[in-house]
Amino acid sequence: DRYTLALILIGVSVMIHSYNLKPFSYRTPKPYVDSNGEVKVAYLEEEPVSIDKLALLVREVNDQYELVIPANNYLLYLVIERFHKCVSSQSRALLRYFSFLEDIGVEWDDMPSRQSKRPTYLFKRHLESQYKNGHEDKLAVSTSKSYMRSVVNFYKFYISRGYQFKNPPFNYETITHYINAGYSSMGSKAKVIIQTTDLRLGISQQRKDTPQQLVALSDDEWKEVDRVIRKERMVVRYKDGIANKYPLPIEFTLIFLLMRYCGLRRVEVLSMKLSLIRKPTQEELQKGYLRLTIGGKDGVETKNSKERIIEFPSLLMKNLYEYIISERYLNRKKLSNAGNISLFINNKGDTFNNDTLNSRWSEVRNAIRLDYPSFNHKAHNLRPTYGVSRLKQLVNSGMQQADALSYIQNRMGHSSLATTLHYLHQLNNPKSGDELSEIAFDYLLDLGD
Repeated sequence: DRYTLALILIGVSVMIHSYNLKPFSYRTPKPYVDSNGEVKVAYLEEEPVSIDKLALLVREVNDQYELVIPANNYLLYLVIERFHKCVSSQSRALLRYFSFLEDIGVEWDDMPSRQSKRPTYLFKRHLESQYKNGHEDKLAVSTSKSYMRSVVNFYKFYISRGYQFKNPPFNYETITHYINAGYSSMGSKAKVIIQTTDLRLGISQQRKDTPQQLVALSDDEWKEVDRVIRKERMVVRYKDGIANKYPLPIEFTLIFLLMRYCGLRRVEVLSMKLSLIRKPTQEELQKGYLRLTIGGKDGVETKNSKERIIEFPSLLMKNLYEYIISERYLNRKKLSNAGNISLFINNKGDTFNNDTLNSRWSEVRNAIRLDYPSFNHKAHNLRPTYGVSRLKQLVNSGMQQADALSYIQNRMGHSSLATTLHYLHQLNNPKSGDELSEIAFDYLLDLGD
């Protein structure tokens, strides 16, 4: 940016700030020229979009302020057209990016023929260098990757609208990842091809820091999951790098709720049988919870085939009862050839498998990441979320910690009290869950792009 460079040379101070707007309503403007030749603005007849929170970027030049239009156009697009409730992470990412560009005197859309000189690649090397060299201003791994993704999406926004760059801001590439195949596969490994870009950061956490225990979702994280799986029931799948929204089947809403509120493992919830579901009594509804025995006798595949008693929210049991008498389930049930029919079956009458569950959870996670890019939890982390939250309820109600731990150990089928003690550690250190989840996700499967 020759303009910025000239300002620096003559000693003019240039800084990028974020500015929080007060809540407002947006309607699409419709400019027109009146009979006097003056430009006027009307608005389309449409329901206004309520914007509760938005931070725009401004450039300060010697106490004079001007809007950073390219960045703000993208942020406004997210809240107005994509209905994002929070774009704070994208705003912070662009604040960091445009501040970096001001520091080095480069314009955001100046894409020279040499790839290494393009602003996107300069920013990529900047983030990697700060992390690898231990710079005091370095970001966490997950934050660095989140910022880089936000910058990529910022450019995708302009590319999709036909903005002409002299050279591309990035190049697409594919990554092949091998995972364990499902039981129905002929091979032991399945190949997953992921479309990403060459701006993927080459930084990661060290394997030695990886926690062996599962990590519970924070209260705020669970609220986001609940919003996606129960309230909105809309998930995101990516095709050719573009996010597309699809409805979440009701079966997976119920599956994830069972994992969260009963502490069930994936194999346990998928092997739940229709015979276990009944209409709860009025007394059970008033009490809030009922108890249910699961194990080999009931056809539920518990760990080591151990039988145990689980807590079951009465309202959830009521929802499941209403589901099994619905036309949707009855039509599926007719197609099932199994003797002891599973609670959760697909439209061919077959029991869902782990791969399908993981795929649906990945789509839930994609939906959450539109607003919270650092959300990295696995579906199995719903189980410790039950353990930590239930332990908190018991301790707060006055139960001794030792008794509460023993109770949770029995409900969740832990063979060792040490596993349950890890939940107590998370209860006493609420921040550790977020910190450890970043490490765990990067170690297990780095599919951030």
